[in-house]
Amino acid sequence: MGLPARRGYKRFRGGAKRRASNRHLKVVRRNTRSAIKRQALYLKEEEFQPFTEYENDPAGFCRDILGFELWEKQEEIAQAIIENPRVAVPACYSSGKTYLAAALLLWWLFTRRPALVVTTAPTGRQVKKLLWRYVRKLYKKARVKLGGRLLQVELILDDDWQAFGFSGSSGHSVQGIHEAKNVLFIEDEAAGMDGELLEDFEGITAAADSRHLKIGNPTVQDGPFWAACEDEKESKRWTVIPISAYDVPNVKEKREVIPGLVSWEWVQDKIERYGKDSPFVHTKVLGLFWKSTSELVIPIEWAQAALDRWDSPELLKWEAESDLGPVEIAVDIGMTIDETVITKKHGRRIWVLDRFVPKKTPVLLERIEHWARKERAEIVRIDATGLGKTIPDMLEERILTGESQLDEETVIDGIVLGRKPTKANYDVFEFALDEAQWAMREAFDPDGPAPIAIQDAQLKKQLSARGWTLSRKGKIKVDTKPDLKKKGIKSPNDADASMLHFHPKRSIGLGFAA
Repeated sequence: MGLPARRGYKRFRGGAKRRASNRHLKVVRRNTRSAIKRQALYLKEEEFQPFTEYENDPAGFCRDILGFELWEKQEEIAQAIIENPRVAVPACYSSGKTYLAAALLLWWLFTRRPALVVTTAPTGRQVKKLLWRYVRKLYKKARVKLGGRLLQVELILDDDWQAFGFSGSSGHSVQGIHEAKNVLFIEDEAAGMDGELLEDFEGITAAADSRHLKIGNPTVQDGPFWAACEDEKESKRWTVIPISAYDVPNVKEKREVIPGLVSWEWVQDKIERYGKDSPFVHTKVLGLFWKSTSELVIPIEWAQAALDRWDSPELLKWEAESDLGPVEIAVDIGMTIDETVITKKHGRRIWVLDRFVPKKTPVLLERIEHWARKERAEIVRIDATGLGKTIPDMLEERILTGESQLDEETVIDGIVLGRKPTKANYDVFEFALDEAQWAMREAFDPDGPAPIAIQDAQLKKQLSARGWTLSRKGKIKVDTKPDLKKKGIKSPNDADASMLHFHPKRSIGLGFAA
């Protein structure tokens, strides 16, 4: 009984093997046909000839081959690439700089042979999603069929005729990539490029007739991009062509000429919001590196003017004619050895009400409630960072349970300075601390609409303790308490309490203002 079963099993297995073999043959045939197609495509690509008539006419290449017109500043930059070995372009926001770089990549590659284009940006995401996204878009929409094989960050026509994209951390990957002539090296988002890593890339421009293009927002006050544009010695090697928002057709004509570029309305909004002399406007509207006349958040002369303003006729006249708004107190919390400072703001005046070192939390709570009742404060602002993290909740709970003598309508406003800034200012400041400090700076500006007055000499001195810089992301960053400690400056508690009056963001918690 077992023998027929074995034979049947063998016949079954044999049929399965034959079917598997047939499937394999089909796959082989299919792969062979694909290989023949790829070979035919490769042969077609080899037949492609460069558009040599546009070798020195990037504007004509963009118009006739890519199907769009360069506007005035873009044409100036493209022409500079022909005439100069090194070109740096500090540009405003939404100026079309990356789109231009993508067009120049295609122009350079398809108008000469041999040719090599290498692009880089600080991160792999920027390489793929910014410059090479535009490369792929322009390539596919070209008016004539362009040769080569286009991949995510590669465009290959032949061994001596290709373009590659690398992230800024992959400089070692380009070592050994050389061409005899005609190399174009493009740095997109150049402000974020690391100087040491960049040295590996720059070796590829040693070939004859090579070019180097740096393009980006001028947001960092050091590094290779800044040096190419601003350093007295290094900038002599570069042709620097900034792009201001006022160069962009949409802004020049006060209407949308080219979709996606910066608008007249955006420019006017930023100037009105931050001031024409602000770092934001310099770097992101005018396309210029910021050159600060003062590194202090509040210059010494501004602080002195605030002290002199206390009894000024101008302030007295303003108070007689204006609604002074709610009374509020602010608390910068210190415990054990560091002082807690309580300040009051009403209208344009700031007072220092109290300085003390609380040994226990109940003592601190009682003191805050005492001053809030005495000054009839409608708002109590508390630094809820670090030691003060639980204080707003505790005060609110005391009010709700009837343990506190504060009115139930009193707003307890907890402020966490270590958080991100408000959404409206996310591109301008690193943290909520920087946003609050800058709001205080604007309030003390003598040329502002309603400058603040103070009456305390110690507060005046502390107001000018903090400095500020632009971070590598181009955002305003003020000195933190550890930064001040390194400089030998004691914590400016009076100024920090005063700063809380100007913070635009409310923490969300138990009964907090939203």
